[in-house]
Amino acid sequence: MNKDTDEDQHPDYQLFRGYCAGNTDAIRELNKQTFPLIWGLLKKYHSPRYEGWDLIQEGAVALLRYCGKADFILSVPLRQFYFSICIRIWLKKMKKKGRSSVTNADFTEYVNLNAYLSLEEEEKKKAERLQLIHKYLYLLEPKHRKIIVAYYLQEKSHEEIASEMDFPTSGAARVAKFRAIDKLRKLMVQNPDLN
Repeated sequence: MNKDTDEDQHPDYQLFRGYCAGNTDAIRELNKQTFPLIWGLLKKYHSPRYEGWDLIQEGAVALLRYCGKADFILSVPLRQFYFSICIRIWLKKMKKKGRSSVTNADFTEYVNLNAYLSLEEEEKKKAERLQLIHKYLYLLEPKHRKIIVAYYLQEKSHEEIASEMDFPTSGAARVAKFRAIDKLRKLMVQNPDLN
């Protein structure tokens, strides 16, 4: 992922940033999008309306934890992400109370299950791709592997990499990183299973 851009973020990322900044309109919009989903589900379990608002508030606190994370990527609509946080909180509460849990059939009425299934398939493909990258990463020379790990996994700057790996400048570390990525790509392209 390019650290300097929001290319990988869902279009709702701007709404998320507004939410994190405390923008009243963003907060109101997110609650407006999410509460009907939550209330529709809770109503089916004969929960009072105030429990829905309580759940929204607890979800809001949990969502705020993602605001400060530099590596957070919003890959789904924000209402979907927020809804899933709220549902996890609700399921924990139900478990503590000893009530029956929610079934997949409950969610299909309120959430587009096909969207979740396609996301699940996408996550599976991403996991397979990451396994292949991991496999090929260890076929690289140790120096190239170390540069890629330092930049992408440890999120070190080019300056830090130059200092640690004895490059004369941060520009030299950047060039070495691009060469290492190029070698990794060439190895991966040779694999017919990689899509």
